Amino acid sequence: MSEAAYLKALKFTFAHEGEYSNDPTDSGGPTKWGVSQQSINDMLASDSAFLRSIGITSSSVAAMKQITRDQAAAIFRHEHWEPLRCDAMPDSIAIAVFDFGMNAGNHQSIRTLQRAYNRTHVGEGLLSVDGYIGPKTLRAASQMDNSRDIRLLLDARQDFYEGLVAKKPRKYSPFIRGWTKRVNDLRKYLGV
Repeated sequence: MSEAAYLKALKFTFAHEGEYSNDPTDSGGPTKWGVSQQSINDMLASDSAFLRSIGITSSSVAAMKQITRDQAAAIFRHEHWEPLRCDAMPDSIAIAVFDFGMNAGNHQSIRTLQRAYNRTHVGEGLLSVDGYIGPKTLRAASQMDNSRDIRLLLDARQDFYEGLVAKKPRKYSPFIRGWTKRVNDLRKYLGV
């Protein structure tokens, strides 16, 4: 619920995203600091003024290699932290929701939050699992600031990854070890 939470989220995310990579099995294309070429292309088509404001005008491989941590942090705030409304969530939930949004997309992150809430707060009014962060989902997130709920949220994230591998093993199996390590590292980072 603070700038400190955002900085803590960035610290974790940057530790797992690293510098430049161009894995041919990654559909996002060349990536630096967790910013993929595909995401830059999408933003150039829909929000080029924002990218220009932080000094990004191209998604060429050369341009991707030049993305700085500060530019990546600005993109993450603009594309994930703010749209996910992480400032309105308890810090640990916000960090978990943000990091998953970075990795699997904002809607998937919110659907996972909604599913986790519904598993643990039966009888308190189930949330629609729609991937949208409205008043009911924000109210629910504010009630999830305990170790049990954070563990269940991270369990649901792991279940999502395992579901991807079950559906398309050839496509997703190469990523499961890294995804699992990231979830387990986030458990440690959040103390759950």
